[in-house]
Amino acid sequence: PASAAAATAAAPPMRTYMLVALSLLASPVLGFSKLPDDWSPPPSASPAPPPSAFPSPPPSASPSPPPPPSTPPSPSTPPPPSPRMPLSITEPCSLTDGGSCATSSNYPGDYGSDEECTIKGVPPAGLEVVAFDVEPDDTDGGCSHDYLTVNGVKYCGTSGPQGVVPEDGVIEWKSDGTFPGVGSERPGSVWKVCWAAPSPSAPPPPAPPAFPPLSGTGPCPLTDGGACATSPNYPGDYGLGQDCTINGVPMVGLEVVAF
Repeated sequence: PASAAAATAAAPPMRTYMLVALSLLASPVLGFSKLPDDWSPPPSASPAPPPSAFPSPPPSASPSPPPPPSTPPSPSTPPPPSPRMPLSITEPCSLTDGGSCATSSNYPGDYGSDEECTIKGVPPAGLEVVAFDVEPDDTDGGCSHDYLTVNGVKYCGTSGPQGVVPEDGVIEWKSDGTFPGVGSERPGSVWKVCWAAPSPSAPPPPAPPAFPPLSGTGPCPLTDGGACATSPNYPGDYGLGQDCTINGVPMVGLEVVAF
């Protein structure tokens, strides 16, 4: 008995408590009935993690894609050039060389006083001055008497608009009523201006093919200055066993005098 009491005293108290607790749970005195056979303890909730000592960084926003490059504006198409008016001229000036040139009145003689004319529709090409002798200003060499105007610039004296391109297609001419000297005439007062080379004249027709010089072989002679050929012994009878050839006969219809 002493050894049994000692063994009981040496047992851990937890087992005694657990037994007591289990016996109390199963005791009808406390109002608990026996647990069913399929009973299982409820799942224990996972403990929440302790708060971190360092705050978590905010979620980084995904970078937005770069905007597409702007399309450069398409170059604007320049408007087509306005069509030029047809070539025309007012009197007393004249168009010459098939419409490639213009001249003062009475060209190649002297132009008159108090004249005006306008050439329109001149093509945009450098002008070629063929003749130019226009009365200049007596005082300062300007152009206050007679002048040809191209692109708003007046030309007189002997300096014409060589190589100038008429931008608006217009050439204007004006002469006043003055003369270089009292009772005198303008010496060589003329002008001729071209904007295209004159049309070349039509080439001459090709020469007809060359023929060999007129000649005859054998006993057949040429007569009437080479305009005719006869049989041997003409106007008598020709002989036997004869032959001949006439070369270089022109391309004209033959005339038979005797056959």
